[in-house]
Amino acid sequence: MVSRRVRFLSLDVAPGYDTPAMVLALAHSVDAHWPQAYTTAAILHRYHITALDEVVVINARGRVRYDGALPSNARLLRAIRQAEA
Repeated sequence: MVSRRVRFLSLDVAPGYDTPAMVLALAHSVDAHWPQAYTTAAILHRYHITALDEVVVINARGRVRYDGALPSNARLLRAIRQAEA
């Protein structure tokens, strides 16, 4: 089980294409109960986000613990646990 200390945020990287209704519909379709937002150029640059399905796990100090596209559930859980440490 994942700790309650973990915070999730989904960032849409295609605001010129995706409407708020589309982002909300996707969140509902995957049962995402965390904030959905549009990214900014500064965030894309800071975390070197280049893929639509990119996942970045960042610890409380802002250090990247995982950066890649579509990690397995096991890999994602390991990254989350590392970020909590």
